[in-house]
Amino acid sequence: PAQVTGLSATAAGNTQINLSWTANTEPDLNHYNIYRSTTNGFTVNTATDTPIATPTTNSYSNTGLTASTTYYYKVAAVNNSSVIGPVSSQASAQTLAATAPAQVTGVTVTTPTGTTYVLNLSWTANTEPDLNHYNIYRSTTNGFTVNTATDTPIATPTTNSYSNTGLTASTTYYYKVAAVNNSSVIGPVSSQASGTTVADTTIPMIRITSPANNATVPHGNILVQGTSSDDLGGSGVKNVVVLVDTGATILPYATATPFAPGNWSTWSITLNIPTTGSQRILARATDNAGKQNWNSITITTT
Repeated sequence: PAQVTGLSATAAGNTQINLSWTANTEPDLNHYNIYRSTTNGFTVNTATDTPIATPTTNSYSNTGLTASTTYYYKVAAVNNSSVIGPVSSQASAQTLAATAPAQVTGVTVTTPTGTTYVLNLSWTANTEPDLNHYNIYRSTTNGFTVNTATDTPIATPTTNSYSNTGLTASTTYYYKVAAVNNSSVIGPVSSQASGTTVADTTIPMIRITSPANNATVPHGNILVQGTSSDDLGGSGVKNVVVLVDTGATILPYATATPFAPGNWSTWSITLNIPTTGSQRILARATDNAGKQNWNSITITTT
């Protein structure tokens, strides 16, 4: 194909440059190869260099670029036999400087009904077309300051709401939010908003599921299994301990093994009961707020 002519490049924002050129007229024209560099006067080896795009029309929008950066382009036509014509003269354009997003407004913090360790945030959505996400900053200090260059946000949601979980009961948290664009430019932080988590009044639930109450089992090593939870607005189960009251003595506490680290929905432990007769097995669940609950069964060992 003939050499592409009339190549022009125009910045269309801080992350986009639009290209256009005079359309080739060969009847067997298949597409165009676009080559790009950040080096002025760059050379193209059409046999080895990979084009950034292969449009079939005589224009292209190059997106995802870096703000305040000059990009250089060359274009070559390719026919149906994959023969590449000579590259065009170079054209260049500089992306615009990145503009910081507007300050986030309307930040509110609410406590969801029936929860203890959660606060929900919402704010008015920014309208910038190059908005990427929001940075959320948190403190337990009223009037805290944010250095957006060095402070790490607790979350970076892409929508104008966020549910902050895993908090401490009866604690006031302070929040500020900033918008971030596609060039990673952070806008001014919002005014502060705050919310207070409610007190943990939920005790953990615990139940021994095996052996069954009043079961008769051989003495020695006995597998004890059970369930526990603290999901009604509680802080979560921290641990489960089990002990045996033989009537004559109380065997030492032993910590059960959870289903998975931090997951006490089911638990188990092997107890060594060396004596025969009536035995009382007691299990105690403790949640992360220090609240406790007990469950017990009676078995007979032979």
